[in-house]
Amino acid sequence: MLRRTGIALKKGWTHNPGRTRRGGKNLAWRPKLSEAKLSQFVPLALVHPRRHPNSWQERQFNALGYTKWPKDLGFYNAGDNFEVTPEAAWRLYLHARDEPYWSKLHCEKTIITMLPVVEKAPKENMERVLDVFRHYLKRYGADHYIYNAVMQAAAFAKNYEQAEHLFREMETLGLEPNAQSYVNMMLAAKLCGLTPEKSEAYFRRAVKEGAMQSVMRIDTEFRMWMDQLNRFGSFTASSGYLSVNEEGANPMPRDMWAIWGWHRSEGKFVCRHDLIMQQVRARVHGGKELTGTVYTKTRRQPWAKFNGMLRRDYKGPSYRAPTAFPDAPDYANEAGQKAF
Repeated sequence: MLRRTGIALKKGWTHNPGRTRRGGKNLAWRPKLSEAKLSQFVPLALVHPRRHPNSWQERQFNALGYTKWPKDLGFYNAGDNFEVTPEAAWRLYLHARDEPYWSKLHCEKTIITMLPVVEKAPKENMERVLDVFRHYLKRYGADHYIYNAVMQAAAFAKNYEQAEHLFREMETLGLEPNAQSYVNMMLAAKLCGLTPEKSEAYFRRAVKEGAMQSVMRIDTEFRMWMDQLNRFGSFTASSGYLSVNEEGANPMPRDMWAIWGWHRSEGKFVCRHDLIMQQVRARVHGGKELTGTVYTKTRRQPWAKFNGMLRRDYKGPSYRAPTAFPDAPDYANEAGQKAF
C-alpha cells in the first residue's frame, strides 16, 4: 500500500503554535507594515496606551481644551511639560502676589523659573529675585523654601559672598541648613571657580551635622557629588543638562496620550473638568476616599480596568474648535526668536 506523500512545509518555530501550521505567535510569518503606514504614527515604542496617528494629536489637544500660547509666554519643552518663560513668571508674580491663593510654593517657583536669566543677566534679574525674597519674608516669614531658592539664584549669579551671607543668616534665624542648603553652597563654590576644597568643606560639614549621608568613603562620595554637578553644568555652558534651553520648544506636546502611571486611565493630559476635580479632591476630603495615604495606594489597581479597544480608539477624538484668543499673536518657532 502506497502512502500519500505531501509537500513538506517548514513550520516556523514558536512556543505557542496555535491552530495553523505556521504558528499563531510566530512574528516571522506576519506581514510587514509599509513605511507609509508606519510614518502615520508617533515614533514611540509604547504598548499602553496604543499608538495613535499623528493626525489625531491636534484633535486630542483641542478636544481636551488646551491652548497654544505664544512662545514668549510658555511652551512645551522636550519632556512634554508646559514651561512658563521667566518674563511671564515675573509678570504673574506682580499680578497675583497679594492674592489669597498665592502661596509659598508660587514664590519659590517664580525664583526657580527665573534662574536661566539670572545667570545670563545677574545684575537686573537678581533685583527681581530679591523683590520676591522681601515680599515672601513680609507675608510668610523666613523658612527653608525661600532661603534655599535665593541661595541657588545667588549661586547661578556667581555671587559666592551673597550665597554665604544667606547661609549664615539662616543659622542666625535658627533655621538649620538642610541638604539643599549645603548643595547650593557646593554649587556656588563650583560656579564661582573656587577650589574644590571649599565645596568639600561644606560636604564634610553636612555629613557631620546629619543633613547628608555618606555611604561610601567620604572623599569618594564627594567626588560623585561633584561629578553630578558637572553633568548638570549651567544655563550658559556649552554642555550639560541645564544647557538645553531652546531645544524641544513646541506649542503642543508630541504625544497627547502619554501616561504618568501604569494604565491609560492615568493619562498625563486630562480635560479641564478632570483637572479641576483633581484639585478639589486634593483640597476637600469627601470621606469616601482618604487622600495621600496608604489606603489610596492599595485601591490603585489599574490592571483591573478595561484594557480593550473603545470606539474612540478607532475613530479618534471628537472634533472641537481650538481654544484661542483673537488678540494673541501667532505662535512662531523661528530660529532667531528666543524664549529667554
